[in-house]
Amino acid sequence: MKLPLKSILPALGLALLSAGPIARAQDTPPPQAPGGGGQEQAPPPPPAHRRGRGLSPEQLKAKLGLTDDQFAKVSSIIAGQRDQMMALRDDDSISDEDKHDKMRAIMKSGHDQIRALLTPAQQKIFDSLTPPRPPPPPQPSGQ
Repeated sequence: MKLPLKSILPALGLALLSAGPIARAQDTPPPQAPGGGGQEQAPPPPPAHRRGRGLSPEQLKAKLGLTDDQFAKVSSIIAGQRDQMMALRDDDSISDEDKHDKMRAIMKSGHDQIRALLTPAQQKIFDSLTPPRPPPPPQPSGQ
């Protein structure tokens, strides 16, 4: 007995649509029970860019091939920048425009300090990682 083509096509389409989620479900690993399972999962890797625009000390070490001494100094500079930025954000006595200007100055100072620690070869790579930012657009006056 021959089945009409019109009745086979809808059934075939439905079968194809339902096969996708089933195939994807087989690709995901089974969830582990909390506290059990024997192996601890590693924490997720840090994001390529944190909330700010700069790279982490670990990322700079990997990309620039920093020595342990350079890494310690770069880490200290970045931590100092972070602390200054947090203090500035929490300071309500400064206008937003002044905060923005001071944050730019903190970032530029940190960038210059890190660059001064690097060899000429590392500086070339560092410069390609941190392209100069364009100046801010002029503020409209009198509006």
